[in-house]
Amino acid sequence: YEDRSGVLWVGTYGGGINKFDPHKQKFAHYKHEPSDPNSLSGYSVRAICEDRSGDLWIGTWLGGLNKLDRRKGKFTRMQHVADNPNGLSHNSVMAICEGRDGALWIGTLGGGLNKLIPGHEEAPPTFRHYRHDPSDPTSLASDIVRAVYEDRSGTMWVGTDGAGLEKFDRDAESFSHYRYMRNNPRSLSSNRVQTIYQDRTGTIWIGTFDRGLNRLDRESGTFTWYRNEPGNAKSLRNNHVQAILED
Repeated sequence: YEDRSGVLWVGTYGGGINKFDPHKQKFAHYKHEPSDPNSLSGYSVRAICEDRSGDLWIGTWLGGLNKLDRRKGKFTRMQHVADNPNGLSHNSVMAICEGRDGALWIGTLGGGLNKLIPGHEEAPPTFRHYRHDPSDPTSLASDIVRAVYEDRSGTMWVGTDGAGLEKFDRDAESFSHYRYMRNNPRSLSSNRVQTIYQDRTGTIWIGTFDRGLNRLDRESGTFTWYRNEPGNAKSLRNNHVQAILED
């Protein structure tokens, strides 16, 4: 993740987070220290986001959500507690996105989608949960969320691992579903969504865990697939698409 000052933050699997200042050409390390409650809450970092006030939010695998005070180098931890209905719904945070209204949206690996409601001096922050409800077809399709992305029109997109792509209607607080359909080559290519990105033309791209890249046609709700074709050196190199970035 590149913050507004040009500093790069690199999440690692097991080594915490690395801060790289391109002017100094060196890394600073932030790791989980079991004896230090102000350290990073987990060993593996899966999501990073800078909010409009300049605070850095870090999602960890099994360690919950962290807010970094960059001046002091200290972390505030927000973690799942079983008997707290207003707390973080799960400690594996896979995605963080700041909406245009300033709200933070957090995707978890088993606790669905969370909306962070900021606290104040007398009250801690709370979380609103959006979970899968089998009795409600407009609810989130799966509690396993790997990607959360707000496009330039303000539409919120949610990628699930196993239930496809979701479009969230904030006014109705309901979800529309885009899924893989076996006999439809214009459907989403896979229900295992890893990443979502909008390019400068407004096109939405979806990377999947096992079936390549998708380009969404917003008007028709259909998808064009880009996948590895054996023997075709100009096709997508591999069908596991983990990140998308426009230069």
